[in-house]
Amino acid sequence: MPVDLVDTPISLVSIRRIHKLNEEEFELRRKIEFHEEKIEEHQNKLKEVKENLEYNRIEKELYKKLIRYE
Repeated sequence: MPVDLVDTPISLVSIRRIHKLNEEEFELRRKIEFHEEKIEEHQNKLKEVKENLEYNRIEKELYKKLIRYE
């Protein structure tokens, strides 16, 4: 049976709406937290890749120098 909002006291409507907004806020905060964690994971992966690139660059330079001395 549908609820007739005309017969429902405004305070009850307000309480229900506040409850609904709280649920939505909680869900949105969970999504934010999830995505912040994913961002952090990707930043860590990016840092690792950059470090590997730098290591490879240094190693390549070393081998180039070794080739010259042979």
